[in-house]
Amino acid sequence: MPQIATMRSMLLCAMALLVSQAAVVAQEKEARKPDLLRQYLGEKDEAARKDLRAKLIALGAVELQSAISKLSFAKPNDLGALEFETKCPDGFTRPYYMHVPPKYDAAKSYPIIVWLHGGVAGAPAEAASEAIMMWEQALGEKWSEEVMVLAPAAIAGDTSEEAVWYRDAGQRNVLHMLKDARLRFNIDDSRVFLTGMSDGGSGSFGFACRRPDTFAGYFPMVGHPLIPAMVGTPMFWENFGGSKVYAISGGKDRLYPAAMVAKLIDEANKNGASIEHKIYPEAGHDLSYAADEMPKILDMVAKWQRELALAEIDWSSNNTSMGRRSWLQITELADLGDKNAKDLVATPRTGQARVMLGITINPESEPTDPVVVESVAEGSVAESIGIEVGDTITKFDGAKTGNLMELRAALDKKNLGDEFSVTLERGGVEKTIKGKFPTPKPMAADLMARVKAVQKPLKAKDEKGSVHGTLFELSVTNASKLTLYLTAEQVKLGKAVVSINGGEGIVFEKLAEDAETVLAEFERYGDRKSPFVAKIEINVAKQLGVKVKPLPKEEDDDGEGF
Repeated sequence: MPQIATMRSMLLCAMALLVSQAAVVAQEKEARKPDLLRQYLGEKDEAARKDLRAKLIALGAVELQSAISKLSFAKPNDLGALEFETKCPDGFTRPYYMHVPPKYDAAKSYPIIVWLHGGVAGAPAEAASEAIMMWEQALGEKWSEEVMVLAPAAIAGDTSEEAVWYRDAGQRNVLHMLKDARLRFNIDDSRVFLTGMSDGGSGSFGFACRRPDTFAGYFPMVGHPLIPAMVGTPMFWENFGGSKVYAISGGKDRLYPAAMVAKLIDEANKNGASIEHKIYPEAGHDLSYAADEMPKILDMVAKWQRELALAEIDWSSNNTSMGRRSWLQITELADLGDKNAKDLVATPRTGQARVMLGITINPESEPTDPVVVESVAEGSVAESIGIEVGDTITKFDGAKTGNLMELRAALDKKNLGDEFSVTLERGGVEKTIKGKFPTPKPMAADLMARVKAVQKPLKAKDEKGSVHGTLFELSVTNASKLTLYLTAEQVKLGKAVVSINGGEGIVFEKLAEDAETVLAEFERYGDRKSPFVAKIEINVAKQLGVKVKPLPKEEDDDGEGF
């Protein structure tokens, strides 16, 4: 008997050891998953990346999402005001600047404010670097350790006019720089905010309307809601729905008069937006209200969270690249004719096309300083008519332009295709040269798509009425293909029913989480908190029995990679 007891004890000890070893192996395996992801992110060799990607997909959706959420960050050697450089999607290498808390803790996630500088068409990179100094002063001791700031540099004048904040390429560049920062630092993806002054404020309006899902809130300062439309990016008031926007105007702003901006915001709010607008009567086109507003904005940063679980979406677009809102994506546009939803039309809010000379001035100039040309953009109107570095522009179309504000006001009176004259001083000699702004470029697509979408619980037809799926009710105009993204909770319910324009529901069963979707969501913008784990692709035209000729597909901003 004692021998049996001893053998039993030894067996139990052996079993315990095996269990313990298995637990250690499991823990080590679990710990290696984020390392595998980091290895994938840093791999340059395409063949090796393909192999690593396959290993990540093989983890399955649940384990892959866990690895993404547990991605670790090393503590950087330098903190405080930092400069980085990255090759943007448009092919140009640009700098971006950051404020990182001096006591940054890599295990803690931080909210981040993205600041878009003004004068985007001509400002040098210094406009972004100087913004970090401004923000470090505004943050003070209270917020310096709690908030990160990122200031992208557009340098559109030296690269491409497409790089302005409100065009497709410019927005891609900003999101790319943000993604680069997300992979360096532990950023709270549910608390990313966008703001900026002048062109940066107009750019904030542009992002809120065309690419809102990354940001928890917007703070446009002395911007204009229709500047994006003036350079070829249509604005749709309904697209502001579900976004928090707090805009500031100056009562004495001669460039974007507060009364004009207020009228547009009121129009937007009557059509689905909920923009709060603050006017400082004594402020001009400046930041004279900063001491009052920065603390309020930082309080909002502390409280606001991104919302992607929208019950209702009203979304319009003229291209597939800017065709996604939360769980709804327009993946193809085509004329659906009489099968379009009745009384549902995408109506872009357009504005006068904005003209540009293509010059920069010293960013440290005072508002009253003369307009001295610091650089001339290659291929610009200024270059074509012979404006040179060092010239002082004194008149435009015969009107005095003693400072940048007066020059901008004069330019805002001109349309694309108009002739003009510029009077300048060069080497003590005054001369007048004439030119003509280029004719307007046609829009990439005249066809506009709009989708009103509602998601709600699908209830069983029994006495209990229990939830056993998700019902999507879609009203569609000119969106011939759509993709719907599902959360893990929706997948677990096992069923989705999609009704289009009041028709019989399309049933999708045996839903499953998809590792490919999970990885694509992460690769898109480096977002570790995307809730979407599966997708349903719907050929709307086929379901409605319409033969269509789809528009050429725009370059998609998903799956840009690293």
